[in-house]
Amino acid sequence: MVEFKDNTIPKKFFEEDIWTIERGQYNFRILPTNWQSEESIRRTSTSYRIQGLGSNINARDLKEFVKHIKGKTCFVPTNPHTGKSMRYAIIYTDKENEITTVNRYKVDDNNLFVTPWGINICTICGSTEHGFMNCDKKPTREQLVNQRKNQYNRNKNNTQTNQLDNDKLHFEYMHLVNAYNPALHIPLRAPTRPNHRVIHEYTEYDPTKQRNLDNNQIKALENQIKDMSIACTQVTDQLKRTNRRVEDLENVVKQQQAELTKLSKINVDL
Repeated sequence: MVEFKDNTIPKKFFEEDIWTIERGQYNFRILPTNWQSEESIRRTSTSYRIQGLGSNINARDLKEFVKHIKGKTCFVPTNPHTGKSMRYAIIYTDKENEITTVNRYKVDDNNLFVTPWGINICTICGSTEHGFMNCDKKPTREQLVNQRKNQYNRNKNNTQTNQLDNDKLHFEYMHLVNAYNPALHIPLRAPTRPNHRVIHEYTEYDPTKQRNLDNNQIKALENQIKDMSIACTQVTDQLKRTNRRVEDLENVVKQQQAELTKLSKINVDL
């Protein structure tokens, strides 16, 4: 809650129909303090959802799209356990721009569905009869593995091209730095390969090989745990033996004390 010294700024918000303020990466909604007022009801009674968002999408990323669908404010809830953004956004608007049907939009190769509040939709096929977990068109495990392989290969190619570009830029930069020093002059030519850099060889991702490596690591950890448990049992046995020896020594001391008391009595009688 924000308290103002005078009423000029709050009046400006409501007279110019300003619903939100952007500051940095945050959006601040503007609502009156009286939740039962007509203005508060007007700004909170009409809402709908945008479903099918990607991961880590915030309200600032949806700014232009919200304007396109005539929304006033946008709110992307976060998961309380992970802190990541949810896959849907809540849009508030006035009664004139209320949405009562399911609308589908194509934004950056993503299917976004604008639905009234309370309607769940499959973000894969657009059906309202089931969710995306029960969709028949959901990609199989093999397709997901292939997608990950393709993404890995694309990232590998990008890293290789970036490495070559960086080497070329570094070479040309060194040439410019040493241009006026004849002793350190380097001829301006593109190197065939990096001179003093280690060439990293990339291998394609193999899920079976990775699974075998993981299983071997798990077995090694299990063997370590067994060895540690055996060592713990040995230590406990040693402690038990030492405790027994201490008890035996205490008994011997008690016997010697008893004999000393007997001898002292005999000396007194004599």
